[in-house]
Amino acid sequence: MGLPMMRRSIAFARSFAGYAGLRAATAFAFVLAGAALEGIGILLLIPVLDLVIGQPAPSESGLLQRAATWLGLEQKTDQLVVALAGFLLLLALRGWMIWARDIRLMQLSLGFVDHWRTRLFRALTEAPWATSAKLARAHRACDPR
Repeated sequence: MGLPMMRRSIAFARSFAGYAGLRAATAFAFVLAGAALEGIGILLLIPVLDLVIGQPAPSESGLLQRAATWLGLEQKTDQLVVALAGFLLLLALRGWMIWARDIRLMQLSLGFVDHWRTRLFRALTEAPWATSAKLARAHRACDPR
């Protein structure tokens, strides 16, 4: 990537940051939260699958085992029901977070395009058309074709 491309990329980033402001930070927070919930959901699959398969975990002092003891859940079926309910709650929260993230990103991208479209039309309406028309006529008069 050459220097002109880098300058254009920096100019684009500055323009977007100038338009988005704090909305970009909010969208970025939603992106991070969605990624974190995705990772936590994948990590929670391990203890849930451990309960489904029924094999004892290598360390019975794991977080899930401590939570089950704290909640007074002695039977594996009770533990499985609570673990699945928590997992489903996490999936619902993750789904909402990703939906909110997509809405924010769509609003930012469409708003940015509309912002530049408005600037373009404003520049066109404020252009000195009389001068442009004279230049165009002069160009046609000098054109040998």
